[in-house]
Amino acid sequence: MSTTINTSVAIVGAGPIGLSLAIDLAWRGVDVVLLEKSDGKVDHPRLGLIAVRTMEFFRRWGLTSDVRHCGFPDDFDLSIEFCTSMTGHLLERDDYPSIRDMETPTWTPEKSNGVLSIGSTQS
Repeated sequence: MSTTINTSVAIVGAGPIGLSLAIDLAWRGVDVVLLEKSDGKVDHPRLGLIAVRTMEFFRRWGLTSDVRHCGFPDDFDLSIEFCTSMTGHLLERDDYPSIRDMETPTWTPEKSNGVLSIGSTQS
């Protein structure tokens, strides 16, 4: 059985670029079909940091809150330890606070009146 789909744009691959392109084109009102061979399940996160420019796109698309709440819990300590092995000796530890305890930079557009506005969708 075959199905015919008429669309303005077909994007093959729902990786970071394909997914972002599909979201942005749909946000602009373009008819898009996104094709992905896998089921979309992710067993292990591949990202630990999101750049400022990327967050600008997430704000535009109204995804800021979803992005902020999809990773580590807000109270998870983000420190990094370097060891000789998983059960070996500690070589170095770089202490980083949790997202909850981390100060919001004064230059971020997400800071409004000294409060982090996590749910903001303004561009």
